[in-house]
Amino acid sequence: MMTHPASHHTCTYPADYRFILSILHEFFLLDVTLVIVIVLQIGVKENTLNICCLVSCDVVHFDQVRSTMTEDSRTIPLDEEISDIADFFKVFGDSTRLKILFLLDVRGELPVNAIAETLGMQQSTISQQLKLLRASRLVRHRKEGRSIHYSLNDNHIARILTLGVEHYEETLG
Repeated sequence: MMTHPASHHTCTYPADYRFILSILHEFFLLDVTLVIVIVLQIGVKENTLNICCLVSCDVVHFDQVRSTMTEDSRTIPLDEEISDIADFFKVFGDSTRLKILFLLDVRGELPVNAIAETLGMQQSTISQQLKLLRASRLVRHRKEGRSIHYSLNDNHIARILTLGVEHYEETLG
């Protein structure tokens, strides 16, 4: 429940929707009426959201929104999703693939021969691992003439690597 400071109008809607609304409003600077339309478009049912209240309340109260966020709003993925996520993490279970990922994270885009040379491994071995990393969408490639350059697919992969290192360092003591 939120009260608009100027009008003392009380806004009532579920906490998880308040978070969606606040993000859309804060980061995209959208007015609340437009935010409501977007939220409805992504599948929020009208009867779970007090639309009238939102339209009349043009301020999203970020401090109150954040204070309502709890871990209880998270859900456990479906079995199929769990299986896909397990397959995703399996890719990180090979030291050669991890070396490639860390190298790409530190150095950025590199051609296959530079990866092989830096890691002191055969180019065919690196190519096989890059093929698997590509299939898992952990790396992307770009052709330049006869050379293929690889880089991390997105920032999520770099964050996963960073979190892995942080966790490892914490376990050391």
